[in-house]
Amino acid sequence: MATQGTANERHYVACAPTGIAALLLAGGRTIHNTFSIPITVQEETSSQMSYEHWQCERLRNADIIIVDEISMLHSTVFHHMNKVLQSMYRADQPERTLPFAGKIIVMGGDWKQLMPIVNKGTAQDCAAASVKRSALFADFHRFRLTKNLRTGEGQKEFSTFLKAIGTGKIGTAEHFGAIRVSHIHGKIVSDYICHV
Repeated sequence: MATQGTANERHYVACAPTGIAALLLAGGRTIHNTFSIPITVQEETSSQMSYEHWQCERLRNADIIIVDEISMLHSTVFHHMNKVLQSMYRADQPERTLPFAGKIIVMGGDWKQLMPIVNKGTAQDCAAASVKRSALFADFHRFRLTKNLRTGEGQKEFSTFLKAIGTGKIGTAEHFGAIRVSHIHGKIVSDYICHV
């Protein structure tokens, strides 16, 4: 999508909650870096980005903001992204009051993967910190992708196995064993055994 955005003369910003996830995006940065968010952000934390900062200009010029691995994002960080985007505009500009300053936000991720981290929190605390529980999330249109593009030809067994884990059909110790994988992310790996 990011490549297509460039081809259509649209400006985009790509980010993710972690550095590893951000590295997988063309031009990607962490969300904290992109929005100048301090590591210990609270609901009352004000925007740290100055109007003249180059990243502020980059965000103002962005037509689309891509956020990957959204399931890992804490709702406090999600709200702070909104605060930063709104603060980039003067009080008399309409963007100042629009959610995410009226920017197109494209979020991707698998809700069956990692939840946000809550220090010393329970599973319920982590679920409560999810962006899915945010009032801002209600305004997003959701699309469900159904085809796994990460598995290659001849990996139907592996794809089925991943789906079964994600949907909770398997997950206890007796279900896990060794499976043979012939392709990983498009690279041929001969006789690779994945123990889970």
